[in-house]
Amino acid sequence: MNFKTKDGLNLVARNWAIEKPKAVVAIVHGLGEHCGRYEHWAGYFNQAGYACMAFDLRGHGKSEGNRGYTPSFATLWDDVDYFLAEVQTNYPALPVVLYGHSLGGCICLSYLMERKPRLAAVVATSPVIQLAVKPSPVLMFLGRLTNKIYPAFTQDSQLNTKHISRDPKEVAAYENDPLVHSKLSSALGIGMLEQAAQLAQYQGHINIPLLLTHGTADQITSSEGTKTFYQNTTGNRTLKLWEGLFHETQNEIEKKEVFDYTVNWIEEAINN
Repeated sequence: MNFKTKDGLNLVARNWAIEKPKAVVAIVHGLGEHCGRYEHWAGYFNQAGYACMAFDLRGHGKSEGNRGYTPSFATLWDDVDYFLAEVQTNYPALPVVLYGHSLGGCICLSYLMERKPRLAAVVATSPVIQLAVKPSPVLMFLGRLTNKIYPAFTQDSQLNTKHISRDPKEVAAYENDPLVHSKLSSALGIGMLEQAAQLAQYQGHINIPLLLTHGTADQITSSEGTKTFYQNTTGNRTLKLWEGLFHETQNEIEKKEVFDYTVNWIEEAINN
């Protein structure tokens, strides 16, 4: 299924439907990947009684757009608006849980702060709030310069694929996935880092249930940033740190334990 963005791009979405779901989980994936990588996660949610929908971000997966490019971070919030409209069209009157991983976690948290959507709950896993390794001043300067001159300028994200999971099979699957890419434009890179900095400094009240999860051994995004966001905010939010897990907790050896914790938290959130 497809839906159109505000600026006319076709974005590809997936719907893992079941009969009589108790709620729907709406997934926003991370940088360079695509929603198909969450099929096993959707299967877990289906078994637990939840429908699941996801979409490929612009410039990712099967969606249109230059690889790794977005005109602005606000454009991504607009895309989430349209995605959630599709979710509500498919599942009217059902509670909606917005679930974002990595870049998707950053998008969902900043979307929650800026757009204040009506949702049953939000889950942010390994969100980009603080990178595990700080970008060099030279790279930051070049990124800001090219963002002013040519924001669509794209280079390699330099992601170390060995850091996504401790499971070699998951690493191999990622490396051999034809829909995965390593492209990162100046506009998206700088926009992501600016939003991360704002989240790291944010102090305020969270008005809907929020679950923050992170692996303590994540070498891509730092669990310290997630901990800081939790400590700086008030409201109904939960922090779960997974000792020794890498970046993709949903693809770690302990993924069933991670899922069970997540779905139990969602059950409590939507029933209270």
